Amino acid sequence: RAFFTFLFIRGIVRENPTRQIARPKTERPLPSVLKDSELAVLIDSCDDTPLGQRDRAILELFYGSGIRLRELAGLRLTDVDLGQKQLRVFGKGRKERLALFGRQAAEALERYINHGRKELLVKGHQETTALFLNYRGGELSPRGIQKIVKNRAQAALARSDVSPHTLRHSCATQLLMGGCDLRRVQELLGHEKLSTTQIYTRVDRNHLK
Repeated sequence: RAFFTFLFIRGIVRENPTRQIARPKTERPLPSVLKDSELAVLIDSCDDTPLGQRDRAILELFYGSGIRLRELAGLRLTDVDLGQKQLRVFGKGRKERLALFGRQAAEALERYINHGRKELLVKGHQETTALFLNYRGGELSPRGIQKIVKNRAQAALARSDVSPHTLRHSCATQLLMGGCDLRRVQELLGHEKLSTTQIYTRVDRNHLK
């Protein structure tokens, strides 16, 4: 198809005979998800040091809210509402939405904000409104967050395939398995198209049966 399109654009052929040929449908790979037991081990691997409190809050928030990596990295203190258990996030195209999280994420966040974050801020002698900080007290980058999740998973689960997206997938899968409506999951995850959300309905066939 691409070759004949090229020939047609260059004027080498008068017609494109492949224009009416339908593209073969390729199977979309199923998302990788973590079991409940794996999630528990991963989160419990975080100690109570400032960095441990930060990492626990990151893991709990990814799994508890299903937000994207860049959405989490862009969070400011003013974006967090612990009382209502909700976040103001900016998704793709800078579209603003509210993301929700549960009790465990709220507890981890509260401890990190009141203790771990303050210690990291003092240690770095910096002033920033960023929610998640690195060990120097500066803003934690998306790459840094990705590395934290990967290293934690390798140490706790001996798995090298775990990423922030894995935790987002796990959140969506648990919501659907718990009986959440597909449209609601679409809203919570910030998907523009329902077809993107529908991939999660194929994840656990045993549960469906």
